[in-house]
Amino acid sequence: MTTTAGSATGRQPSRGSLVGWLSGTKASVGHLLERPLTSYYLLLGAATLLLTIGLMMVLSASSVYSYRTYGSSYHVFFKQLTWVGLALPITVLAARLPHRWRARRRRRACR
Repeated sequence: MTTTAGSATGRQPSRGSLVGWLSGTKASVGHLLERPLTSYYLLLGAATLLLTIGLMMVLSASSVYSYRTYGSSYHVFFKQLTWVGLALPITVLAARLPHRWRARRRRRACR
């Protein structure tokens, strides 16, 4: 007996069950997106993804130069990683500062 990729019984899923599945999935994802910290976690995830991709690009682009110049393929990458390691705790502290304090500092800088 041959089976299709989407079904273990060999029958195609009916359109009604597919629509039901999609509406159930939409409802569950909608519920997740209505949580108060969702935008924070989406922003944090996007920033982490961009940081990781950037570090991979630095490693890819500088490995031959680092090997020729410093004798290690990872020299420039580790320098970049060091700056990331220094900047992340400062970023976390800046994100935890009260909004009023940042606004007061911004007003002073604009004078």
